[in-house]
Order: sequence, then structure tokens, then C-alpha cells
Amino acid sequence: MTASGITLVENGTSIGLDGALVASSGARDWHGFPMEIRTLSSGSCDEHRYNPNPIIFFNATPAGHAEIVSGTRSYRFDIHPGSMSVFQAGFEIDRSSWACSAGEVIALDLAAHTMDRLLPDQPRLLQLRTELFATDPVLARLIEAMRVEIDSGCPSGRLYAEGLCIAMFGYLGTRFSTPPQSSNLTKASRTSQRLTPGSIARIRDYVQAHLSADLSIAELGKILNLSAFHFARMFKASVGVSPHRFILEQRVERAAMLLSADLSLAEIALIVGFSSQAHFTQVFRKLTGTTPARSRAS
Repeated sequence: MTASGITLVENGTSIGLDGALVASSGARDWHGFPMEIRTLSSGSCDEHRYNPNPIIFFNATPAGHAEIVSGTRSYRFDIHPGSMSVFQAGFEIDRSSWACSAGEVIALDLAAHTMDRLLPDQPRLLQLRTELFATDPVLARLIEAMRVEIDSGCPSGRLYAEGLCIAMFGYLGTRFSTPPQSSNLTKASRTSQRLTPGSIARIRDYVQAHLSADLSIAELGKILNLSAFHFARMFKASVGVSPHRFILEQRVERAAMLLSADLSLAEIALIVGFSSQAHFTQVFRKLTGTTPARSRAS
């Protein structure tokens, strides 16, 4: 299994994360922030390290306590399943130690190259503040959705991965940034800016013509000269669903029409852009309440 590229710097040397590697986004066709799942041992002590990029650590199962010393400040925390730590870029740890039950930790690297790809017009807008061992259900759900997608082999494609990252970016900007993103930007991104009917029609026509392709939010945004971030926000405000959901609906609608043709379900799945027949069946059932086979039989 290849590494996802998440690194720390310890005494001037780049090192990998602590713990045994369980899974890595680097081994999947993942188009979002690099992620690693690692198993931590029951205790350890590290010194003189920092993270070049902002990093989020989510404690999936460990329980115990930890201590971090940074400069003149010392932090002591209880570790419990569901807690997480958000580290701003360059957060220096002079010494850290923990004693806990062995368990899985999910690490997410908010890499600059991913930020630049999704947010080319505002690549350095998000300035995170460090918050240690917090509890945040919204961020936990986003991380878990990413983990499930990676564990499943990324069947939903780049559009879903980009959508999760954009949603996380927007949430981090209101919850963990310092200073918070300007209210004008937030409101403009969420409510006041909408796509014209003509722009929506252009997107619909493009999607219909490229249903079999692994579409991306950035690709759709370029049609309207918008960044992925602004396109995703404006599209949902205008249409009422995310770009990913919209494209799934278009694919299922086309698939339903093809069920009357002399094609296998596997062939239909590929024609309308699903990664496999299993994924096609899963999404079709979710959106219609029945399976493609039952729909064809009826």
C-alpha cells in the first residue's frame, strides 16, 4: 500500500505519522484531501515536531489522556472516541505524550495543492486556528463520509470527493478559522449569488452529453468561469441539490430509459457513468425505491 504523503517535520527531517498504517487515500482513486487511517499504540512521547500543512486528527476509538507542550503553554486533555484536534499549519510541538487504549486515528491533510485546485481564486483564504481534542459532530460526519468512500474504493468518483472537501472547507471557515471568513463572502457563497436559468441549462446539457465521464466540480465550474467552491455553492442555492446529487439523478433517469433496451445491467451502468453494476444498483435503489432488475421486470 502506498503512503498518502501526509508528513510531519521532526528536528528538521520529514517523517511519517505515528502508528501502523491501516489505509491510505494514496492507494485509492481519491480526489480529495489526503487521508490516512492509523492504529495508535497505547502510549508514546514525541519531541520537536510541526505539521507543514493544516492537519485534522480524528480519534475513532482510542480513550485515555494526552499532554502537549508548545512553547510556554502546556495542554492536558482526555482522549475519547469522537474527539478531534485541528492543527493550524506550522503548529510547533516541543513535546507530546499520550497514554490510551490502542485504536484507530484518522488523519486528514489540508494540502495546499488540493486547496489550490478547488479554490484557485482564494487559495489562502482559510487560516485555521489550533483547537485540541474538540468534539464536533458536523466535522465528524464529513470525515466519516470520506473514510467510507475511501474504504469502498471511491466508487462515487471525483465529483463526490470534491464536494465533501468543499463542504469541509466551508464549515472549517465558519467554525475553526481565525479570523472567521467574512460574512459578506459567506452570505454570497450560500444565498445571494445564484445561477441564471441559461447557466443551469448549459450545465444540464453538458452533464447529459458526458454522463459516462468521471465529471468534476472544477470541470463544471469552468463552463461558467467559476471556481469549484463558488460553483458548488451557487449551484445548490439555485437548483436545490448538490452537483453530485444532480448528476446521480441524471444518471438514474437515463438508466431508467435504457432498461427497456437489449442491454445488460452492467452495460447500462457503464453507459451512464457508474463505476460498477453494484454501485449502479445501490444508487438506483436509493433514488427510486427499487432495483434496476425489478424496475425492468415490471
